[in-house]
Amino acid sequence: MRRGRWSPAVNDDYVRDIKYPAQAQLVLAHIPPDVDPLSIDVIPFLQERLESSAKEGVHVKVVILCNPHNPIPRCHPRETIEGYISLARQYDVHLIVDEVFAYSVFPTKDNPTSQEFISVLSLPSARQLDVVDRIHVLGGPTKDLGCSGLKAALLVRENTKLREHVKTSMMATPISGVTDALLSELLGDEARLSKLLEKSKRWLSRNMDLCARWARFHGLPYIGANAGVYFILDLSPIALKFEQKLDDKGIKFLMERMIKQGVHINPTTLDADPLPCSFRFIFTQKWDTLKLALRRLEAAFELDACEVEDHNEDQE
Repeated sequence: MRRGRWSPAVNDDYVRDIKYPAQAQLVLAHIPPDVDPLSIDVIPFLQERLESSAKEGVHVKVVILCNPHNPIPRCHPRETIEGYISLARQYDVHLIVDEVFAYSVFPTKDNPTSQEFISVLSLPSARQLDVVDRIHVLGGPTKDLGCSGLKAALLVRENTKLREHVKTSMMATPISGVTDALLSELLGDEARLSKLLEKSKRWLSRNMDLCARWARFHGLPYIGANAGVYFILDLSPIALKFEQKLDDKGIKFLMERMIKQGVHINPTTLDADPLPCSFRFIFTQKWDTLKLALRRLEAAFELDACEVEDHNEDQE
């Protein structure tokens, strides 16, 4: 956990996807850094923001829940998901649940018994008549199967009217024939699919364990992942080592040193993080590529080399 506190609140991709294609106004709810954003403790802050936004003349119509969380790479417990459902019921808003990393949940040495993934679709409260038409679930194979170039997704909802609207809006951008054929073949082979997902989880766990060991070796705080493809790495000790302030200039200094060595990771300030100098590190690379990235970070920040063993991935 970085600097003893939780941090990022919203992934920057949501800003892009909400403001531009949908032409919708984004209303952010500030969660204090000392509040765990995966916990039920966030619900009062969301309630307050829904009410204050209405007083400002902006009536929120949709609340988004990302589970597993993005950018904090862990799963929400059941009570938090139930809290979001209660918001949909109490304030008559729609709840969109992004479950795109549902099958990328894994144990690590840091956290071998982490919170398991719970789909909102599995909860009886989400199927009650007073709320079922306003709960919509997004998913898809592109993250869990490592095929982001294949544009395909799914939307699960009971709202017939909305379903027809979405079908009409998607007519101009259908799934390509190649994507359709490839995914149909894979999804129809349950044994092969299960084997692929289990292998992916093993590799995710292995790579996260390496990154955690590397961060501890260098005394760098981090929020380890138990879901998704990234973890949060706090580089504030590096900034202070080079006598940089923990602000935008400090972030720029760190970025320039990394880019000079041929490695790039995004700062979490893009995710509305109020605490600067932490970064969203994507660790889902081949072992040799990840090893090279860590070596380049060590070169960028004048760090001693952390020993990293070799792996033959072709034999795994």
